Amino acid sequence: MINQALINSTVDLMWSINKEYKLIALNDAFKNCMKFYSGLDFNIADSILIKGLFEENHPSEWKKWYDKAFQGDNVREEITSPKTDSHETQWFEISIHPMVENDVIIGAACFGKNITAQKRAIDSLAENEKRYRGILNNLEAGVVIHNADTSIQISNAKASELLGLCEDQMRGKLAIDPQWKFIYEDGSPLPFEKYPVNDIRTTKKPFKNSIIGVNRPETNDIIWLSVNGFPRLDEDNQVIEIIVTFIDVSKRKEMETDLVKAKLQAELASQAKSEFLANMSHEIRTPLNGIIGFTQLLIKTDLDKNQSEYMSTVKESANSLMEIINDILDFSKIEAGKLDLNAEEVNIIKLTHQVIELFKHQAQQKNITLDLSIDPDVPVFIFVDAIRLKQILVNLISNALKFTSFGQIHLDIHCISNSKGTAMLQFSVKDTGVGIKDFNQEKIFQSFVQEDSTTTRKFGGTGLGLAISNKLLGLMNSRLQLISKFGEGSNFYFEIEVQTADKTKEEILTLAKDHAISNQNSVNFSEPLNILIVEDNAINMFLANTIIQRMIPNATIHKASDGEEAIEQFKNNEYDLILMDVQMPKKNGYEAADEIRKLETTKRTPIIALTAGIMLGEKEKCLQVGMDDYLPKPIMQNDLEIVLKKWIKS
Repeated sequence: MINQALINSTVDLMWSINKEYKLIALNDAFKNCMKFYSGLDFNIADSILIKGLFEENHPSEWKKWYDKAFQGDNVREEITSPKTDSHETQWFEISIHPMVENDVIIGAACFGKNITAQKRAIDSLAENEKRYRGILNNLEAGVVIHNADTSIQISNAKASELLGLCEDQMRGKLAIDPQWKFIYEDGSPLPFEKYPVNDIRTTKKPFKNSIIGVNRPETNDIIWLSVNGFPRLDEDNQVIEIIVTFIDVSKRKEMETDLVKAKLQAELASQAKSEFLANMSHEIRTPLNGIIGFTQLLIKTDLDKNQSEYMSTVKESANSLMEIINDILDFSKIEAGKLDLNAEEVNIIKLTHQVIELFKHQAQQKNITLDLSIDPDVPVFIFVDAIRLKQILVNLISNALKFTSFGQIHLDIHCISNSKGTAMLQFSVKDTGVGIKDFNQEKIFQSFVQEDSTTTRKFGGTGLGLAISNKLLGLMNSRLQLISKFGEGSNFYFEIEVQTADKTKEEILTLAKDHAISNQNSVNFSEPLNILIVEDNAINMFLANTIIQRMIPNATIHKASDGEEAIEQFKNNEYDLILMDVQMPKKNGYEAADEIRKLETTKRTPIIALTAGIMLGEKEKCLQVGMDDYLPKPIMQNDLEIVLKKWIKS
């Protein structure tokens, strides 16, 4: 009863119908209006579509509007009442909305408002006061009309609300008034000549969608407005008045500010994560480097069969752990956008043979044929990031070996096109393994995901290999593709565009010959050498010392546990080579190398960086501060031999 009384108390028309166009509710205003214009007395359950109620074409229009609401649309229309002898035509604004119950449209709720007075006012303004058309088009916004001298002629209530000044306070104010304090989005003051009204007055052009802050004098706070404006010109193109409209965008601005803060926090968090990973990389890899290095040395000693098998297992386990750590670090760097490619000239035949050699022993143990096939038209020398290309191929072949119990694995390289120093190469790794079910073929490229939960238990792994390979290929403007049939095998392939290097057959043969001679030469230094090892970790110090003594028995080895000690020893001794750890207490390797370079007068001592870290830019930073080369930990005898041959003259 109370609800009906409230509904009946409004002067607006209210009624609702079901989907059979029959009334299910109405108020007195509606009933009286219909009675007045049609002479009909409407009640619940009456059909609303009565031809006699409307002009000839009206029933179909109403039915169309109702049907729109039944389909879920909101309808807004303006209609006129039928003329009568004693009354003028009346305007009504009709709104029809769908009625929903339990997610099902059951009818339409309708509202009618007599807008005759507004229509007449609008018509009057349109006929008699053309200069107010701009205001009428912006009634929901703050509106200020300025005279040609920028003084305020008229402002609406919304303008007073937004600017914090009442209409009386605003009337007559000039743009130069000190109460106006406008600011740019970055918080800097807006120059007087850039005030919207001044800009429009000067340019005689519209001012569109500019975000401006206003320091409100009464409340001493800042509100952000989206400002538009335009001039009204006379026949001589002179400004008569300037209309400025604006809406409140403070909430949007606040959201944008929050987004900027959130972005900054995310960047700081990403930076902190990168620094954490760099530190954790060093802390985890340092003891692991000792295990791998000394295992390598121990394997080369006289061991019986059981001891040799045990040490091989230790070595494989340590290398597996190192691969997992590297995968996680690589993934993190790629996600943070901190991994760049370094294209260099690469012998693709040599690189792919190296990849195959890595897995030959494992393939032989499983009785699997591992083949490499390179099309004759594949260019021998290309420009590519050799480390990352090798990493992708190693991941693919490692996966193929993991999931193949018998049969064969093929690494095929095809040249799709080759012209003007650019070639499109396709790399394909095919196996006769377990294959991948159709519905899992997309999932396996996701991070930390394998084909199913049993895969992790049976085959192991982090689920990052394919994801990392795919992301690395993304940096090369490519992606991994897959053809697989469950139970028969898989073919992972990708295509990359590379620059080719022009070399004649004679040059290629010379390079191959030089490489073969270089590999046959062993380290042989007749004169005694002075070598300084700078390393804060005792295990890594012992490992480096042991390897050098094995390689160069007549070498004199000096030791320093931090950068400061290294600098002091350099002042008192002359060295043929310095092996410098990067992360150390007191002075790190970068600082020590930089100071040593400043102390040198004539002879330049080769400084080789040693680090367990693998973060982006580390190698470049080592070279930038004056180091000559870079050795990743764990130190391997073969790698150290190459460095010694490169930097120490026999």
